[in-house]
Amino acid sequence: LELLGEPAAFTRTVVDTRNYYTHLGNPKGNAATQNSKELFLLNKRLHAFLRCVMLIDLGVTENYLREPILYQAKRWIV
Repeated sequence: LELLGEPAAFTRTVVDTRNYYTHLGNPKGNAATQNSKELFLLNKRLHAFLRCVMLIDLGVTENYLREPILYQAKRWIV
């Protein structure tokens, strides 16, 4: 929750943003990112989430990953 926020809202944001930028001519969904800063921060959170999932799959415990992953995901927020 600290990394992604509310899961359904995060999923909707990723899906709407992806659909908007991938399929030209589609209307921008309500949850799609509104500007380049939001897109950058969404990318950082998604990247941190995927890194975390891959490391957990390799056997690294979540407790060991929590602090460094959260730092990488949030260090850009001012």
